[in-house]
Amino acid sequence: MSENVYEDVRDALQTFEGFLNDAATFAAVKTVVTALKPHVPAIGQLLTQLISLITELETEVKKVSVGQVTALTDKVTGLLSSAGALLPAQAGQITTLQGVVTEVTQFIPLIQQIIGFITTIKTKLTELNA
Repeated sequence: MSENVYEDVRDALQTFEGFLNDAATFAAVKTVVTALKPHVPAIGQLLTQLISLITELETEVKKVSVGQVTALTDKVTGLLSSAGALLPAQAGQITTLQGVVTEVTQFIPLIQQIIGFITTIKTKLTELNA
């Protein structure tokens, strides 16, 4: 696992989405699920619980409000720029803080990717479970 659990989640979701988005694979899985459901009801329960888990994951990820993160980083960037003019002796510290802001800003697309993967996966799992 990487140090960033969000990257790990994104990578796992991306792999699973790729599996479900492959038309031939999805058709084969759908056929198997349809054939097994009357004889192995647990397959439907598995899909229902997986959809529930993915929904919980989505709720957790959406706690990181992209809009609020963007607003925060924009304001901090402005503050650091202004402070830099008055505090030249703290240039190193300001540069370090600007690096943190950049790192936080780069986190936003990661969250957006995760939410996109989750949306697709939930749709595909719901279709499988129909």
